Amino acid sequence: MAGPRVRVAASMLCLALGGCAASAPSAGESVGPVERFLRGSTHEAVLVSGWIGAGTLGLEPVMVTHAAPRSHERRDGPYRLRGFDDEGAVLFDVSFGDEALSQVANRPERQFVFVAPVGASGSAALAAVLLEAGRGHEFERHARISSGELRDALEDPATLRLEAVEGGGLRVRWDAGRFELLQVRDPASGEILALARDGDIVITSAATELELALSEGVRSLAGVFRAR
Repeated sequence: MAGPRVRVAASMLCLALGGCAASAPSAGESVGPVERFLRGSTHEAVLVSGWIGAGTLGLEPVMVTHAAPRSHERRDGPYRLRGFDDEGAVLFDVSFGDEALSQVANRPERQFVFVAPVGASGSAALAAVLLEAGRGHEFERHARISSGELRDALEDPATLRLEAVEGGGLRVRWDAGRFELLQVRDPASGEILALARDGDIVITSAATELELALSEGVRSLAGVFRAR
């Protein structure tokens, strides 16, 4: 079920480091809001990543992705990853072994990344993710807000806003207390410009539109904003 190797590897590295292509907020003073919400962006797949180590396992925040899942073939292995909607229906189910685990520098646990399908209802429909490592070891994440609340937050300037920065660049601020991860993507090139967690980043981009995606840990949703 893994997606394209290049994009998956880059996303895993960004998650491990806490951000991509973003500078510190001190890169300039904000000179005013520039955002204008244009449209929602539907995603039928999500990036699910986490770690498995000696006596420990966990899941990173799930994020929307444009990468397409591969075929749904089952793999033999002691690990199992499942996603569920609000009614408990299974959205994805994959078993895997050690061959799907990768070592990341300066981290003792091994990492995994899968591009998982969530169906036509989209990434906001994902309500829970369960990771099982055998012998009763499991880790589960549950959504803390509804899909409707997530959609409302994406269009609320009090939750997510885009601002011009003195000297150039764009500043993105969001409610990091509610949303664990922000993804910034150039919809024209497909390039992921930033993955960040702290609620305040400055990016350098000449894009006139940006796709901003929020993850509250399980549910994630993206919208396209006018940046210039």
